[in-house]
Amino acid sequence: MRCSTDLLDPGPAPVLTDHADFDATVAYNRRLWADCRARTGPVFAHADTLSTVRDLDAIRAGLGEAKLTYHGSSYGTLLGEQYAELFPHRSRAMVLESVVDHSIDTRDFLNTQTAGAQDSFDGFVAWCGRTESCAPHGRDVRAVWADLLDRAGRGEVPAPENPSATLTLSGLAPADPGLPGVRRPAP
Repeated sequence: MRCSTDLLDPGPAPVLTDHADFDATVAYNRRLWADCRARTGPVFAHADTLSTVRDLDAIRAGLGEAKLTYHGSSYGTLLGEQYAELFPHRSRAMVLESVVDHSIDTRDFLNTQTAGAQDSFDGFVAWCGRTESCAPHGRDVRAVWADLLDRAGRGEVPAPENPSATLTLSGLAPADPGLPGVRRPAP
């Protein structure tokens, strides 16, 4: 995929707070889609998940492997799941972490993801409460997190890799300061 870096940085606000943000994001996505399609050319029409699954099988065959051994994370779980559905007889072993269930609708997907994230956060809060080496041990971890979110929303959390930049609300923990979620200082 080839897309204009001018359109990618900066993108729209990652947290939508009103209908105007939503409309701006839709307009941005349409501009980005048109730009990427124009720059990528004919292959753009074949950059969907099922085409990628078929490409994965072609790579397997090209390597002379009878069966696929696969590791997928996040979106990669969709590739693995759909590969196993399309080519069950060609699947040897798969590790799928951060599994995304492609069989449910968007509302159920978001509810499932939200419940999983909440369960994980609740587990962290409990662990921190009993583990002295946890940085906010002995404090109200939920209040610490809420304060961090508020500060990030105001642009007051320095990016660890680049203290002259700040983390955005959606980017509290990026490993790479070039990733979305980091406000770069003005030139």
